[in-house]
Amino acid sequence: ADAATGEFTATATLHQTVAPTQPEAYGMFIAGSGLDSNPDYMYFIIRGDGKFMVRHRAANGELHTIVDWTENAAVRKQNAEGQASNTLAVEGGPWGVRFKVNGTQVGEWLKRDIPYLNAAGQVGLRVNHNLDVHVSTFTVARAPAMIGSRPSGPNSPRNSTVPSSMAGCTTSANISCS
Repeated sequence: ADAATGEFTATATLHQTVAPTQPEAYGMFIAGSGLDSNPDYMYFIIRGDGKFMVRHRAANGELHTIVDWTENAAVRKQNAEGQASNTLAVEGGPWGVRFKVNGTQVGEWLKRDIPYLNAAGQVGLRVNHNLDVHVSTFTVARAPAMIGSRPSGPNSPRNSTVPSSMAGCTTSANISCS
């Protein structure tokens, strides 16, 4: 896996191609550690009804809901055929994280406000079961010029197919935010 330090931006463009039989989600995870044994990570997911959610899964099994399912106009809803394309971005660093959908910021959390918040670790894709989602881009890059050490406030490459049987993608990168 690739390694980086400091602030980063992870971006993925995901295409849902078929309507699921029930609301299912897909998106990105960050701050991954212990993924093979005691997983600890934060995930940012969307679904075809135009909603997003942010959660943290702790290594001890606790699940912290940071934002429960919330409708947001930035999340493109699936059409009559069940298709939707969305670009997700996570900007992170030692200060905290910022989440965007199709260029619109939908949330920002500071490390000082959420004690378990950590942006350092593996970054990857998360796809629930019963979905056909294609990934047209997935990048993780250091971004010191793009993200300042101060948060902006509330206003402020590969082609692959993720099979519906996958609960997550193995493509990831290590990020260290110190």
